[in-house]
Amino acid sequence: MTSFKDLLREDFEVFLAEDEFAEKLEFDGKEITAVRDDDVYAKRNQVNINYEGDGIFKDAITLFIRKEELDYKPVEGQTVTLEGEFYTVCNCREDIGMYTIELEANIG
Repeated sequence: MTSFKDLLREDFEVFLAEDEFAEKLEFDGKEITAVRDDDVYAKRNQVNINYEGDGIFKDAITLFIRKEELDYKPVEGQTVTLEGEFYTVCNCREDIGMYTIELEANIG
């Protein structure tokens, strides 16, 4: 009998397939396959394009990445690059072989 976790892993393969939802991205100098979502973290934390004062706005991105795509687990407060832009890791969770990484950047 197939376990629930095995079924989830199979679903992740579809979710992280380039011809479905995922795309190739440059993350910290490495090409990865990930799903990029510009709304999940922003809606939860109400930060996307929020005015922070002095002409600074916030951008927020959530990445869904297979754990084996990275050589390390990003940690809160770490500065990383995504497509050549600097972001701060706000949160990184590991769930059944996948990282959910929430990133923020000041823009403007």
